[in-house]
Amino acid sequence: MVEDLARIMLDYRELIKDSENISLEEIGNSVLQQLQGMIQEYDAKVILNFRDYPTVTYSKVYLESIFLNMISNALKYHSLHRKPKVHVSSYLDGDRVMLSFSDNGIGIDLQAHGEDLFKMYKTFHNDKKEASKGIGLFMTKNQVETRGGKIEVESKPGVGTTFLIQLYRI
Repeated sequence: MVEDLARIMLDYRELIKDSENISLEEIGNSVLQQLQGMIQEYDAKVILNFRDYPTVTYSKVYLESIFLNMISNALKYHSLHRKPKVHVSSYLDGDRVMLSFSDNGIGIDLQAHGEDLFKMYKTFHNDKKEASKGIGLFMTKNQVETRGGKIEVESKPGVGTTFLIQLYRI
C-alpha cells in the first residue's frame, strides 16, 4: 500500500513547477513507444489526432502518466471479438482544452460501477489475464483534478469506452 500511495502522490514538486508547452504528438508517440509490445501482441491500432489542438501548457510528467494510463487500459480491456482500436484526440470545446480517449473494447457497466469507477483499488474486469491493481483511474482523476481539470466517462458494455478529459480552461 505504501508503494501504491507513493506512486499515486508522484512528485508534488511538479505542482509548483511552471507548466510547459508540450506537443501532444510527442507525448502520444512516446507513450506508444512504451506500449509497443502490448500494441503488437493485441494487433491493435492506435490513432493519434491532435490537429485541432496540437500543444498544451501542462505538467509533462502528469500528461505522460494520463496518456499511459488511458491507452494501456484501452488495450488491456480490449474485446476478444474484434481488433482493438484506440482513438486519442485533442480539441477546444468553447474555452475548454479537451482530450478524448476512445476505444472499441469491452466497455464498463456504468450502472453497476459508475460510482466506484475512480476509487482506489476498484477493478471491474476480473476475468482478464492482466493484473489490475485499481489505481490507474484513481491516479489519473487526481492528476487531472489537481491541475483544475475534470474527467468524464461514457461507456457501453460490449461496445467501448470514451474518457473525456478537460485539462483546463483558456
